[in-house]
Amino acid sequence: MQVNSTSSPLLPRFPLVVAGTAMVLATFQMGQYFQSPSIAAGTCAQLLPISSSNSELGKFDNKLILFTAGVGDEQTAYARETNEQERTIAILRGWKRYPDNWDHEMAKAPNPTSLQSAISFMSSLSNEFMMPEPMLHDSGRAGLFWGEDQLYADLEFLENGSIAYYIERGKDRHKGVVEFDKRNIPPVLKPLLTA
Repeated sequence: MQVNSTSSPLLPRFPLVVAGTAMVLATFQMGQYFQSPSIAAGTCAQLLPISSSNSELGKFDNKLILFTAGVGDEQTAYARETNEQERTIAILRGWKRYPDNWDHEMAKAPNPTSLQSAISFMSSLSNEFMMPEPMLHDSGRAGLFWGEDQLYADLEFLENGSIAYYIERGKDRHKGVVEFDKRNIPPVLKPLLTA
């Protein structure tokens, strides 16, 4: 299915990999952009052409750049709006670079295992879940936080792969520690965090 044509008929055929993932997002051939059959539904639903010749190339806030086409100063980038889930994952990935004392109050450097668990958890959230805000504790552990009218939730990703949680939903309160397999939301958390 052709989604958009580019200005360059000389683009090679290749899979596009974005942000270090191994998922093929798209295939390019003969200057045309095709949606790959392996793509998640709706991922590339709206492409936004942004041309460097009209000084828009630097305005990529909240956009995921899928590819560029053109020669020299006449480059065109094709992007789509990033969603809340992708923005949260990007923040968590960015914290991997923080050193000890990142908060200037003697906080530990982010724990790589904890960050990866939080990223895996975020990647596992489907549309039925409300999206959280990321947190980085001074212990170096990553966390996720929900603060809605009827939901307060705080998840902390421990070094051993477990999740410590405290959740208030309406008048109910839940707390504990649950194992996380890095692929599936733990069953005890599903009904507590769904929209």
